[in-house]
Amino acid sequence: MKTGIGLALCAVAFAGCQRNHDPDRFSPITASAIDSMLEVAVNPLSLPADGVSRSVVSARIDPASRVRTLSFESTLGTLFAGGKQGTAATGPVTVDADSSGIATVELQSPGQVGTGRVTVSIQPPGTNVPKIVRSVDVPFTNVVLDNLMQVSTSEASLPADGFSRATITATLRFGGDLRRPVTFTTTRGTLIKFGATGGSTTETVTADASGVARIQLQADSTVGTAQVTADVSGYNRGLFVQFVPVSPTSIIRLAQSRDSAPADGATRTQFIAAVSPNIPEASRTVVFTTTDGSFTSDTDAGNLKRATVEVDAGNTAVVELRSPLTAANASIAATIANVTTRSTVNFTRALPTTILVSLSKSSATRAGSDSVDITVKLMRDVGQVANNTVVTYEARDAAGKPIGFFNNVTLATTTNVDPAVFEPLTSTATFDPDDTAAAGAATITIKAGTLQKTVSVLLN
Repeated sequence: MKTGIGLALCAVAFAGCQRNHDPDRFSPITASAIDSMLEVAVNPLSLPADGVSRSVVSARIDPASRVRTLSFESTLGTLFAGGKQGTAATGPVTVDADSSGIATVELQSPGQVGTGRVTVSIQPPGTNVPKIVRSVDVPFTNVVLDNLMQVSTSEASLPADGFSRATITATLRFGGDLRRPVTFTTTRGTLIKFGATGGSTTETVTADASGVARIQLQADSTVGTAQVTADVSGYNRGLFVQFVPVSPTSIIRLAQSRDSAPADGATRTQFIAAVSPNIPEASRTVVFTTTDGSFTSDTDAGNLKRATVEVDAGNTAVVELRSPLTAANASIAATIANVTTRSTVNFTRALPTTILVSLSKSSATRAGSDSVDITVKLMRDVGQVANNTVVTYEARDAAGKPIGFFNNVTLATTTNVDPAVFEPLTSTATFDPDDTAAAGAATITIKAGTLQKTVSVLLN
């Protein structure tokens, strides 16, 4: 049938050319060349009946033809060309071919299933010359939402910390131009456009040429479920993101240089807070507090037990805690973005590292009426020895037998009240030998903490 129609058209066209000999008109053609007079293509060949998707209808004529206007019409759907549009009710759309002989329109699917017949025609010049016509059928099929749009999330769950974010991606699979506005909504949390500092529960993003639109979902501070929906041209798809209880270790972790330290007023313990890189710039400070000891830097005015430290480029904040002068079990807290982690350090009594002993005299009689005064100084290489440190005394004669008595024994103390000044502690005792001691050098042993010191007294 196609050959018969072609021959009829050819004969008419050829006769017109013979009569008029007009070079602006079509050249004589044969039946086998009828397709070269008007070629029509549709891409894609079918569309979902979604009222949105589009196919491109292309028609091609002989580039040398002076007749440039083509007419497009369809029994279903809407044709678009520039600012013009046409339906079965409003009539065809006319388009001039370009220098390559090509004219295009877009066919937008209707909202119902069916088959539309697209007809393209061109009117050759001459009297009583019929139109050249080509038709193609375009099926409009049932809508499958997943074939139109898919929505995905980078994270199925987020900590309910008020700042963690997931990327929500809508991928459009409509026909035609995919650069369409996509409206995202969420039932909780905040939707934030990339590059923006704030957002709301509803934001609109235009998809790129590949049909992809992205937005960020920021968690709120309450455990629950967020339903996120993407809507385009009346079609929507959604998903759920869980806001789960915050695990403090995912936000901040605290390490320290030691678990215990002497309460000497000088020894320092370093605390390192490692924080999540996702914490926003406005919240990237760590507040350290302690129940005992004092921080050495970044302290609040008049409060050495609180320090505020900026997080560095390595996502850490570092502070040093100076030991107190009394033994204690200190609790240290580090807080960022309303999330707190804790640790402890045990400040133990600061024992001496050095014992110095002096005697009032180097010899005494064994009559029981003579005595030797002993003065002991306790010191540390670092810091202050704990006040009221116990000092013990013992004496043995030359035969190794315990002898004598120690009277007026005092704890090692200091009168210093300035914690920044470290002074030796002083303990005193009086040694009274007895007449049972063997004559010769008696050894006096002084102990303080883990240290001991010996001195000799000659007994006559």
